[in-house]
Amino acid sequence: MQLKYKITISIIIISLAILSSVSYIYSKLSYASMIDYQKLNLIDHASETSKHIEMELLDNLSSALTMTTAPIVLNSLRKSNLEYEKFTNDEKKSHIDELNKKWMSTDNGSNDFIKKYLENSLALFLKKQQSVFPGVYGEIFITNMHGAMIATTGKLTTLAHAEKYWWKAAYAFGKGKIFIDDRGFDASVNGYVIGIVVPIKSDNEIIGILKVNINTMSTLNDAVKSFALRNHGELKIVRTKGLIVYEDSFAPLSTRINSVILDELNNREIGAGVIKDFSKEVLIAYAPIKIRFNANEITFGGKPKTSGSQKGNENEIWHTVVTFDKELALIETKKTNILIIYIGLFVTFLSAIIAYIVGRWISKPIDELHIAKQKVIEQEEMLIAQSRHAAMGEMISMIAHQWRQPISIISMEANNMIADIALESVDMKKFEAHAESIIDKSQELSKTINDFKNFFRPENSSQEITIEDVFNDVFSVIGKSLHANNIEFIKDFHSTKRISTFSRELMQAIINIVQNSKDAILENTSKDGLIKVGTYDKKDGVLIKIIDNGGGIKDNIIDNIFDPYFSTKNKKNGTGIGLYMSKTIIEKHLNGKIIAYNNDDGACFEIELPDTL
Repeated sequence: MQLKYKITISIIIISLAILSSVSYIYSKLSYASMIDYQKLNLIDHASETSKHIEMELLDNLSSALTMTTAPIVLNSLRKSNLEYEKFTNDEKKSHIDELNKKWMSTDNGSNDFIKKYLENSLALFLKKQQSVFPGVYGEIFITNMHGAMIATTGKLTTLAHAEKYWWKAAYAFGKGKIFIDDRGFDASVNGYVIGIVVPIKSDNEIIGILKVNINTMSTLNDAVKSFALRNHGELKIVRTKGLIVYEDSFAPLSTRINSVILDELNNREIGAGVIKDFSKEVLIAYAPIKIRFNANEITFGGKPKTSGSQKGNENEIWHTVVTFDKELALIETKKTNILIIYIGLFVTFLSAIIAYIVGRWISKPIDELHIAKQKVIEQEEMLIAQSRHAAMGEMISMIAHQWRQPISIISMEANNMIADIALESVDMKKFEAHAESIIDKSQELSKTINDFKNFFRPENSSQEITIEDVFNDVFSVIGKSLHANNIEFIKDFHSTKRISTFSRELMQAIINIVQNSKDAILENTSKDGLIKVGTYDKKDGVLIKIIDNGGGIKDNIIDNIFDPYFSTKNKKNGTGIGLYMSKTIIEKHLNGKIIAYNNDDGACFEIELPDTL
């Protein structure tokens, strides 16, 4: 057999062998990589939705807390409690029972006894708050420290509330604790209602209880619809024991989630997996909806037992659950794999012809291996881009959170001014104080806009900055988040150099590290959190140290914390790419170095940056 035929046949055999191997290896690697990517993607969506709902509920809570500080609320409660001091305990109970019977036996809203609670000055104040968010607030009412209602926006079933489960949860044996009452679907308002129950304190003692019923249907519907517009798959809001609070096209609490993941939901952690759902496999991700206020998780529950149409809540919280058909997740990868096979066959045939003509061109399979490798790199870049979008979503959520309280205070101050005018009790000093408060909060809104606008402004070239400038920008973005979690941010700046770098990329890397420290402090320590930043000049650059008291990094994993997909948080709050992105930005984009090690109380991150890129 002539050499050229031997070469041709050899090329064909070698090419087919390489093609088969590449196709098999690529399919295995790409399928596994795509599944991992889709899991992380679904976790991002579930976490983003959970944080969105958390922010909405926390905003509602902030509005309720603002109500509890109004002078008319505090004065009305002090007056009511003072009236009850003349009674013995038995007389108090008898008096409240008598009022409650009279209340329950009267349905006429124009009755003078009923109007006493519906139209007093405090009730009018509550109705004014109710009108601020039409369609969101349901009944708002306040009881004194003995559980007797003193004002309400609507005719309730009872006047006495001291024996209600939500009242006891908020009173907490006199200690006071915020409670969210998962009441379920209410047909009378065609919405899913929760009650925010807040203890009202004066001189650190409970003097009353405020309950604000809120229709969350719009919030839940927006979260599900927003996901459907931007993504494939399905998103549901689920209770811990499986009842579906909200999903598209089904009545709330009428269906259940697949029981396979109930154990995972019971752990109340972020996670993802592949489950069998009827006859097909689906990817599933889940993230708990947890509400924290002043670093404390707020109790979330409801009436323990099912009663009529009300489905009982047995100490359950809510979770965001996202599902996506596994076959659909892999369809693009399969198409790419088939395309690679067709391309490989064509290349093999072309290589055989070229080999027959010139006896060469035997390097084509190596090019195919390079293409496969390049696709893996592109997928990794796609994942990093997805993470940047998720970070942007979190920043937008921070903007919404930082705006809500100033807006609520502006509304409250305006209402107080209107109430003073209506009551003909205008005090010009108070009036001026209300106006100054409105101006201050308006300026705070304007500053928030500028801070976040600067963070997201495109950066096409390097600029000369000081490291202190960057940290001031970092603190303006995340400072309130640290303060809300009782974490002190200490600045120890010694560097005076101006260096040439990409300031916003450096800012993103530092925010990732500070957020990582914040999460470690909240997870691992019960004492007051501390993050200390130091900057120092070096001969040819600057040195940055970021130190926390979050307990440090375990010795057996400290060498892996900058690896992609590696998380030190046990899947509770992250996907494991934040520190990887920080290292990539600092070392590849800013020509710097980053290392991590432990000190006495926690972790220390050192960043070295050159004077110029």
